[in-house]
Amino acid sequence: MMLIIIIFLVSCNKTKDTLAVNQVDIKIYLNQSGFDSEWPKRFTTSDLSDGTKFTLHASDNEKQLYEGIIKNSIGDFSDFQPKNANKEYFIKIGSVKSDIFRIAPYLMFYTSYKPALQFMIDSRSVIGTHNSAYGGCPWRDGTYYSFEMPSLVMLYLSNPNYFENIVPEINYDTDKKRVLSKDFRITDEPNDDEALETARKYYTDLETLIGDDVPDIIRLIHWGVGWYLLDPDSHDPSGDPKGNKIHDQTIEQFAFFLYGYPTYKKYIPEAFYKKALTFTIEQWKKTNLFDVKTEIGSFKGRETPGHSILPNLLMYEVAKREGLNEQRYLQAAIDQTNWIIDSLNLNDPISTKGQRMSEYKLYTSLTTFYNQFNELAPKSLKEYLDKYADIIISRSNNKWDFRKYNDSLWSIPRHGNKLPKSHPGWNEPGNIAAFPALAYELSHIVENKQKRKRLKTLAVSHFDNLFGRNPVSAHSANRGVQDYEGVERGWPKEYKKDVCARLELVRGTLSSSAATEHYVNGVKDDFRWPEGWVNFNAAFNVGLAYASLHNMQFEIQDNTGTNMQEIIFDKSYDVVFKAPVSLNNQQRTTLKVDLYNGEEFVSSITLKETEPGSSIYKSTLKFSLKSSTLPNTIQLEGDSNLSLKYGYGVFGKRLDIKVKRI
Repeated sequence: MMLIIIIFLVSCNKTKDTLAVNQVDIKIYLNQSGFDSEWPKRFTTSDLSDGTKFTLHASDNEKQLYEGIIKNSIGDFSDFQPKNANKEYFIKIGSVKSDIFRIAPYLMFYTSYKPALQFMIDSRSVIGTHNSAYGGCPWRDGTYYSFEMPSLVMLYLSNPNYFENIVPEINYDTDKKRVLSKDFRITDEPNDDEALETARKYYTDLETLIGDDVPDIIRLIHWGVGWYLLDPDSHDPSGDPKGNKIHDQTIEQFAFFLYGYPTYKKYIPEAFYKKALTFTIEQWKKTNLFDVKTEIGSFKGRETPGHSILPNLLMYEVAKREGLNEQRYLQAAIDQTNWIIDSLNLNDPISTKGQRMSEYKLYTSLTTFYNQFNELAPKSLKEYLDKYADIIISRSNNKWDFRKYNDSLWSIPRHGNKLPKSHPGWNEPGNIAAFPALAYELSHIVENKQKRKRLKTLAVSHFDNLFGRNPVSAHSANRGVQDYEGVERGWPKEYKKDVCARLELVRGTLSSSAATEHYVNGVKDDFRWPEGWVNFNAAFNVGLAYASLHNMQFEIQDNTGTNMQEIIFDKSYDVVFKAPVSLNNQQRTTLKVDLYNGEEFVSSITLKETEPGSSIYKSTLKFSLKSSTLPNTIQLEGDSNLSLKYGYGVFGKRLDIKVKRI
């Protein structure tokens, strides 16, 4: 009898797997490029029975390396962490195989940084890949509420070594010669009346950058600031009633440049910085940036509430550094935050995902206020952010690990309150691209461990969504196959060519995203507006910047590899830093981190990658009370509270160290 029961149970299990595999049209949706070694690794399937088996295989010999089961139409192989970063894999369910993908340290960053930067190079007005300036701003299709230059500052401050090591593409002299040629012309576009004149003045009237080996990202930051110094007034070409003027959100952008100036002053002349500082201070009050902003924007993302909070916090730091009246900036940030807490209903999605690609402006402001200026932040901010985290988690409980608009809609309403029914409907890749910034920031604030873990999983799942884990099973970029490593299918709907901002000529353009129709009905051909937008890619920059910040890791290890909270004099320790800085897997690279004693700079420390492509950097360090000529030995006068820093300020990484006598 016992034998019969065992055979029956085995038969039932076998039948369950066979039915799941043979009678269902199996689809496997995952990140086409691949997965970070230490991140959650999840994929979505068509509706399969819980317990259905999946396997993971090496792509070169199809050897099975891992086995797992499907639960709630999700496969999870997060605990599979191969050591070889150059191998490729695929998932198999029955006879169905997934796309081939890689698993490697910091893969998302190494896949995304380059096309993200190339987008900003190519989409420059006048001198990019098309002689046009749609909208009349520094980047084609830009406007006063787009976020190109600040997003570049965030990227650079979060990971300066990577962007300084990239071989530059921009040739200043070549661009200058081309633009100043009497034969150079631009096409006639909306709001571009002064664009050619502004571009020419950029090369003739402003202080040029210092040195020949200037990183592209610094040239881009200088370009954005320079353009707005020369022509600060603008007019959104997409039906905005505010008209042509100097907008508050344009002036806010200067705060990011001014804040980060100490890190790029070796490239950017002080006279240029002073010019930007003077202009910003003059315009701050004129554009009412000390006042509480009460407007709540629509699905366009034009007037997201709270957009002035982080700029005021950054200007608070700039004013302190410059010996100016800093309290008015701080008070403005406090007043605006209190208004948000008292007035903005988090349950109403127009306050969150309904802000399309601009939601991050508010919520990274609030999280930065709490994380970096905690003693100055309103006491009720923590409770407000906890509630925001709960809403995000509750709206993401689905097989895609995707944050929905509300209980019934997956994406923002198709036509909202502005678009005619003849329009294909709103697209929202910027919503998805910036979401990891919000999720990672909140994971640093909430105290419940399960909620922290879930937020980090959602941060990764939204990157995965951009790269193919969506019902269309396509990368957000129409040019995805040629621009993003490892992508098999780009966005299938192409926008018409040679109109508007000509982003079909731009590398890395995020085009569109799966919408409610795809999630609910499973349709593959009902596409919304497939045009990219510079604002979407700026949001992607922000998502990458905050994600890199939260995934870098400092450690001080003793000779047993134990992570130390306190260290003692005259003993050697390893400084270990994990970060996406390596440019290739063939040779070891180096990076520098800075050591501070309080606010006083002590020394730069060079760390070397342990193995090519490992993204783990290490150096031995010793502190002594005596003078020493030994390498990597630093003299201190007594017990000290030190800090290791990489990057800069609120966008950088920091580790505090206590050094004491035995």
